Amino acid sequence: MDLNLFGIPRFNLENRSIQRLPAKAYLAIALLLIKYDGFVRRATLASYLWEDRDTNLANANLRQLLAAIRRFEKQNSLEIIKADRNNIYLANSVVCDLDEFTSIKKLTTSEGLKRYVANYQRDFLQGLEDSSGDNLNKWILIQRQNFSNQFLQIAYKGALKIGGKDGEIALESLLLSHPYDEKLLQTLIISLTKNGDYIKAKRCFDMFAKRLSQDLNVNPTNKTITLVARLLPDLIPELHRKYSFLSRRNTSNIIFTGFENNPLREEAKVNNNPLPRLLILPPTSGASELPTYSHRLVDSLIEDITLSLSRMSNFVVLAPHTAKQFVKMEHVQMQPTLDVDFIISTRLMPNGSNLNQEEKRYIIKLTSVSSGEVLITEEIRLTSMGLYESYCDVIQSLVSRIGLKIDWSVLSDFRNTGFANAYIFYLIGKEKLNIGDLPNVRAARKAFKHAIKLAPDFYLAQQMLARTYHLEWYLLGRPECELLLKTKNIATRLIKTNPSLAGGYWEYGNSQLYLGDIGSALEITSVAISLAPNHSDIIAHKADILCHHGEHNMALKLIGKALELNPLPPDIYYWTAAGSKFFLRDYKGSLKIIYKTKPISPLCWRLTAACYAMLGNKRESKKYKELYLNEYPDFRVSVWPKMFSANSQNDIEHYTEALYLAGFN
Repeated sequence: MDLNLFGIPRFNLENRSIQRLPAKAYLAIALLLIKYDGFVRRATLASYLWEDRDTNLANANLRQLLAAIRRFEKQNSLEIIKADRNNIYLANSVVCDLDEFTSIKKLTTSEGLKRYVANYQRDFLQGLEDSSGDNLNKWILIQRQNFSNQFLQIAYKGALKIGGKDGEIALESLLLSHPYDEKLLQTLIISLTKNGDYIKAKRCFDMFAKRLSQDLNVNPTNKTITLVARLLPDLIPELHRKYSFLSRRNTSNIIFTGFENNPLREEAKVNNNPLPRLLILPPTSGASELPTYSHRLVDSLIEDITLSLSRMSNFVVLAPHTAKQFVKMEHVQMQPTLDVDFIISTRLMPNGSNLNQEEKRYIIKLTSVSSGEVLITEEIRLTSMGLYESYCDVIQSLVSRIGLKIDWSVLSDFRNTGFANAYIFYLIGKEKLNIGDLPNVRAARKAFKHAIKLAPDFYLAQQMLARTYHLEWYLLGRPECELLLKTKNIATRLIKTNPSLAGGYWEYGNSQLYLGDIGSALEITSVAISLAPNHSDIIAHKADILCHHGEHNMALKLIGKALELNPLPPDIYYWTAAGSKFFLRDYKGSLKIIYKTKPISPLCWRLTAACYAMLGNKRESKKYKELYLNEYPDFRVSVWPKMFSANSQNDIEHYTEALYLAGFN
């Protein structure tokens, strides 16, 4: 049976669409699929679906909802949800469009691209906001933003690979849902002119430029204008008339000096702070006609974005007061100079032509100072100041995207220019570390050491250097503790010199976990989370510790929270979740999670072999055992219990049995 959760939720049976379930039923199914991975306690689900009701009434409502689902199942010969006295499960027979959305890593055919773009232009759980309380509504908004970002990434790559008319149609469709993305426009214009459709290319550019001007009060970047002038030479006079006044950075009278153009800044970065510098400007024109409370709400949102970016420790974020003063200086025709690498500009606009409408649009734009390129344009809809709390997690998701995009931009500049500073070496190391095999872990260590040599006080590079040692220890599979002690020593130094930052506590917790002190690891990691409560990687690390502690259901719950904050995570998230599923004897569930890392990560090869062995699939078990031993031939099952610190002897015996069954020595 097919279930659609994008658009108006519905079941599709034998070419007919059935929608006769209550709205809460579709919300429950979505929560089971995404938040709870197919299984949840009845009381937990009831309290989430009816958060404004007391416990008894929420449980009574859930019983009525389950009865309605049973009637629907009986009428249509279906099984959707299974329930016992304490728990609720999603039936295996439910096939959801969400499954395809989350499993696709790449698109290779025109037909697949057309189907993918057509299916996911609609909102997730469209129309169900009124059926949910504040927390559940916030969860829906976060999922919509995450799905939108993931959809853009997958569809854009598919359109580039497939090309031709189908690729162009896909790009046009993407521009409708992401109307300010210049990368999409540039790709579409290149494709159209390549196929000789110059009139359509010009029309697309004109419409895009008009939209930027009307909605954001900015012009296309020089990169886009130069591209259009090169591909559509007949437009050069017109472009010159329109955009000859355009400053390189679309920023009125404020003069920004970026790292690449300031030799003194280079020396400062090497000797003092190597991090990119970021300025967040207050709202520009478009907000003056709006009510006062909207301005107060935007001030709060800017403050929240600033605090969230500052907590990441990846950037130097100039204070909002500085940004306001520079805007005032611009208005009195002064020409201040500001040393930044990236600018976040904001614009508050009414929704449509009716200025008295309650809902407002808050548009956020990230621009690179060196290139003038718009890296991100995001729109957040504001309903009222009272709902501000509901947008905190949405802001956190946006901040994560900003961080990733800045890192991508910095690396892109490096690949174009060949110039590397401490931050570049740090990013190169992070890229290597994400691959997760031994050669890349060691290559990452070299990059982090280069970064520290250029900037001895570079906190993040020191933290990641510490991580390389405990990862190498894990991958080698040897009981010696020398590498773990190196992690612990660096982490101790970081905690001593920077006690207000989370990274040192996080790495100390890593070392303590594998040195066998699980209680200390939990305690110190909780300190890290208190300092960075929305840091998905630290939350995922605590889930790993809980797995070692034998609290597998709690570990899965925490991994679910980490995935909500980071929906396109590193493979280690899935490895931790799959491990907990394995120890809960859910081998099929463990493999389902592992296959989300397609191609299966080297980190998961050993666990994959163990799962297949417990399911009696000797062929697949042997395949992954051999893959693992080809990379790590010294691994021995007898040594593994000395490495795996666990409170549960049953867990150790369980995994050891599976490894022997898989053919490991």
